[in-house]
Amino acid sequence: MIQKLFASLTTKKAIFIIVILGIIVYFNALFGKFVWDDESQIIQSPLTYSIKNIPLIFTSSVVSFFYRPVFLSFLTIIHSVFGTNVFFFHFFQLLIHITNTILVFLLFTRFLNKKLSLFLAVFFLIHPINVESVAYISAVSDPLFVMLGLASLHIVTKEKVTWVSYVAALTLMLLSLLTKEAGVLLLFMTPIYLFLFKVRDKVNISRNLLFAFIPLSVYLFLRLVVARTFFVSIDYAVVAQTSLTERLISIPKIFYFYISTFFLPWKLSVSQHWIVAKITPQDFYIPLFLSTLFFIALFVGALFLYKKHKKDFRAFLFFLLWFLGGMGFYLQIVPLDMTVAERWFYLPIIGLLAMIGLIVKNLKIRSKRVRFVGTVVGLLIILGFSIRTVVRNTNWSEPITLYTHDSKISDNFNIQNLLGGEYFSMKKYDEAIIHYEKSVDYFPIEINLYNLGNTYFQINNLQKAEEYYRKAINKGYSLKNVIDNQSDFKAHPYMGLAKVLLFTERAEQAKEVIEGGLKDYPNSGGLWFMLAILEYKLHNYEDALTAAIKAKALTPNSNTIYVYTQISNKQPIDLSSSNRADYRIEP
Repeated sequence: MIQKLFASLTTKKAIFIIVILGIIVYFNALFGKFVWDDESQIIQSPLTYSIKNIPLIFTSSVVSFFYRPVFLSFLTIIHSVFGTNVFFFHFFQLLIHITNTILVFLLFTRFLNKKLSLFLAVFFLIHPINVESVAYISAVSDPLFVMLGLASLHIVTKEKVTWVSYVAALTLMLLSLLTKEAGVLLLFMTPIYLFLFKVRDKVNISRNLLFAFIPLSVYLFLRLVVARTFFVSIDYAVVAQTSLTERLISIPKIFYFYISTFFLPWKLSVSQHWIVAKITPQDFYIPLFLSTLFFIALFVGALFLYKKHKKDFRAFLFFLLWFLGGMGFYLQIVPLDMTVAERWFYLPIIGLLAMIGLIVKNLKIRSKRVRFVGTVVGLLIILGFSIRTVVRNTNWSEPITLYTHDSKISDNFNIQNLLGGEYFSMKKYDEAIIHYEKSVDYFPIEINLYNLGNTYFQINNLQKAEEYYRKAINKGYSLKNVIDNQSDFKAHPYMGLAKVLLFTERAEQAKEVIEGGLKDYPNSGGLWFMLAILEYKLHNYEDALTAAIKAKALTPNSNTIYVYTQISNKQPIDLSSSNRADYRIEP
């Protein structure tokens, strides 16, 4: 039956194989819980609860310092239709990955035979390095922007392109850019493809330039003029705290991470934060040597194709630019929010697979025995990688399982902070403190210092709570003026410290802390809420009422309305109920 299936492989049969394998290999990933940033991106974000918020996502700068409105709109549509049923998020993400695999297969068939194209596409489908892009919901931006870009590339590079299809291709490419900034690579790979493989007359050259210019211009207009979301530097990650020189000497190890994981995807881990602080054989010379060997192999392959088949050489050059361009985004020349991430290889791996396929195609092995052995080895690799992917899916089943497993591979401040957060939510404060302290030891920043202080506050260790709240405030919050809608979150250390001072009968000091916080975060409803309470405590009724009005306007909820009402009527403020803070203020 298998021989019959592959004897006359058609596109329909190939698509059928891709769909079935995709479902089998990722089936257990469909039942994983929300992990990592999923809570903040989906559950805690008020924008994702209604489709009515989509215009705001496109036009407002309060969403994020990243401008990815299509990505957020995708999450919003699923959330508003299916609620917090995590299955549907995973289902649609898997559907996108399978669609990408089909598009990759179709792209490869332009240069390779169907059997080789299918093998390489399946390799892309089941490769363990892609699990993060499929199982991690907040990483859907990677497969989504690739799908939109590949669809655009397929349309505009057909033999006959009508103006309708050309406009459709431009629209898809714009949507790719609006999904993730890395979509700019596919934007420029399209005119490069047209230049290499289409007739290079004046009409085509003009069309090529328009294809890159129009989507990019619209994207920049929407981002910079409409949404006013500017490009900012990231400084809250370990790698972002390093100098350009330190990042440059990290490049060989970063590049080697992706290539070694491509060939041996055993040690997989989320949220990797490391740098090469000094030049050593293990961290610099060995990765540099092995990476150099890799590039020598690519050069030999290119030279081989140049002599054998000029058209395949052009294809090799195209996919080499694809691979190098995709890798260029993530080599930390411009610092990112972590050192390496498996999902960042989702686009470059396509270019690498295509180059391998072009070399294999031109080897023209005639020995049936060698071809048989090669086929068996290839199928065993597919089987082994598929099993590895199924196992990796289980790591993504729920947060503590993922963080505990990955901390044994690449432990760092973020994984320990995430573990602390999970135990905190379970009210296992002693265990949370252990992980938060490890996080602070690795890399003290505002968020883990605040989390540690807040955990000590929960167990009534006010001295320790005050210590870490102060450290969090002194550390300062990265990008503090970029994301206005998160000002309450960023002001938490001020509110936490003020609460400790209030509990220890130091209301005047607490007021000074809150007023200091308002200088940095004047739009924080939480800070105005605390100021209203403190002014009331100090019998400054007019100032208390002014602050209460401001808090209610910025954060209209039951707490702010209650405090405003009590102050207006000069009644006691009782915040000792289960849904409020534990204190009572007399007028």
